[in-house]
Amino acid sequence: MDMLDLGSARRFYRKAIASAKDARNSLLAAYMTGSLAAFEIDAAADPLLGLAMLKEARTFLNRGPEFSTPTAWLESLEALAHASGPRRDETAATQALTRAEQAIKAADGPPPWPWATTPSSHAHVHPSLFASDKEKPRPEPLPSRCHHPSQHRSKQP
Repeated sequence: MDMLDLGSARRFYRKAIASAKDARNSLLAAYMTGSLAAFEIDAAADPLLGLAMLKEARTFLNRGPEFSTPTAWLESLEALAHASGPRRDETAATQALTRAEQAIKAADGPPPWPWATTPSSHAHVHPSLFASDKEKPRPEPLPSRCHHPSQHRSKQP
C-alpha cells in the first residue's frame, strides 16, 4: 500500500542516484535522476523541482545516437513538467516533445538498458517469469523433514 510518504521516496531515489554515481554508471544515474524528476512532477506536484532534476539528469548523458532513447524520455518528462502546475507553458511543452521526437529519429539500434525492458531482455533472470500460468513449471514438493521416529505417523490398516 502506497502511503504517499514523499520524504522516504525522495531519500530512496537519492540513495539510488548516489549508488549509480559511486558505481560510475552514468546511464543509471541519468535514469534514477529522471525517475526522481518524474516523481517530483507527478506525485509531489512540483514541476519546477522536476525541471531542475531533469537538468541534472542530462548532465549524465553523452551526446550520440546511443543516448537517443534516454534523451527522448527526459524531453518527454520536461514536456509533462511544462504542461503541469499552475503556470502551464504550452510552447515549452511542445518544444520539448519536438526534441523528444528528434531524439527518437536519431536512434541507432535498440534502446539501452534500463529503457529496454521487454520479456526477452530479462529472459536470463528466469524464463518462467514471463510464461503464462499454464506454461510455468510446477514446484517440486519439499522433502520430508521428519528425522525423529516420534514425528512419523504409523499407518493404520
